[in-house]
Amino acid sequence: MLNKTTKGKSKVKGSGTVYYDEKRKCYRCQLIIGTHLDGKPIRKSASAPTKKEAVKKLEEMKLQFQKHSINIDFMNATVDEWLSTYINTYMAIKIRANTMNGVRLNYEKHIKSFIGHIKLSQLTGADLQLMYNQLASKGRIKGKGGLSGSTIRRIHNIVHQALEQAVAEDIIIKNPSKQVVLKKVIQKEYEPYSAEELNKLLEVAKNDWLYAAIVTLAYTGVRRSELLGLKWSDIDFDLKVLKVERAYTDQGSGEQTGSKYELTSTKTEKSKRIIPMAQAVVDALLQKKRTLQLLKLKSGDKNFNKEDMIFVDENGVLINGSQFTQKFKSLLKRNGLRQIRVHDLRHTFASQSLKSGTKIESVRDMLGHSNIQTTLNIYRHVDLDEKQADINRLSEFLKVGDRSKG
Repeated sequence: MLNKTTKGKSKVKGSGTVYYDEKRKCYRCQLIIGTHLDGKPIRKSASAPTKKEAVKKLEEMKLQFQKHSINIDFMNATVDEWLSTYINTYMAIKIRANTMNGVRLNYEKHIKSFIGHIKLSQLTGADLQLMYNQLASKGRIKGKGGLSGSTIRRIHNIVHQALEQAVAEDIIIKNPSKQVVLKKVIQKEYEPYSAEELNKLLEVAKNDWLYAAIVTLAYTGVRRSELLGLKWSDIDFDLKVLKVERAYTDQGSGEQTGSKYELTSTKTEKSKRIIPMAQAVVDALLQKKRTLQLLKLKSGDKNFNKEDMIFVDENGVLINGSQFTQKFKSLLKRNGLRQIRVHDLRHTFASQSLKSGTKIESVRDMLGHSNIQTTLNIYRHVDLDEKQADINRLSEFLKVGDRSKG
């Protein structure tokens, strides 16, 4: 028996009904496709001259509903529900695992508590601006102070991309993140070693276990993770080149699972490259190879450094990034050298290469930069050093002129 009114029809999302409308003198079909903010159901309706046609239209609407169910499912979603879905479904398939760890950490620590409870459809630019302003003034988890402009921009990128996807899928009408004003990013100054400082480091490190690694970093500009991912099969002593095609990186998620280092592909396809080796690197690596061969014979262990890695400890076990940094800092401290990051040896290679006259395109390729602008940022510092030298020469010249007048 057909319903004469819409009373009593199910309010379950995805359910539908067919009835005869006395007023319109035709058959009607209705499908519940969601819920308004006030709790009332959202219905989609259609008319047909016969019951059979009305049933057919209802089935067509149901198919359409299933096809676009994600839009309906998120009509009343919170920001947390949508961003969690976006991060774990959309971002996870295109971002490396260790980068995803950073994305999830930023979301859990800095985004969720601020805006996670807000309805996605009610999120405004003012909500986001307030969040960014507070993160800039007191956003640090440990200690006082705010987050840097670059960190806030990374957080904004997560939110912006998620909201852009929501717009593309007709879940929201517009992206409120386009309305915000972000804190200016201040370019972090790096402090590479001078040629004199580098020579001093290489001199004091000659008898240290890290010597071959430090020489390789200083003369090739590879990243720490790329250095630790090198195998002996990546070295061609005849051609004097090394091949970079993998990295040894932390795949853990910080506080939740701790550090978990794994060999992975390089940061980008551009990072896969072949770098010529200076004779100092060749000599240091040949000595390292002989040392490891002797240690393996002495240990009698067939599994000693079974993956044939270059930079392992005395027991043939891979050195991870954190361990390497600790050993590097300890070496600098013991010898009274200026403390720098391991990554600053990469900058040292770049700046000294440019100062020596190496073409910027060549430096870019050896560093594996995807964009030459990154290399140009280093060049600015080199150029500034040269200008400083010019100013110093001018100062000396003017002093001479002053004395001659006296």
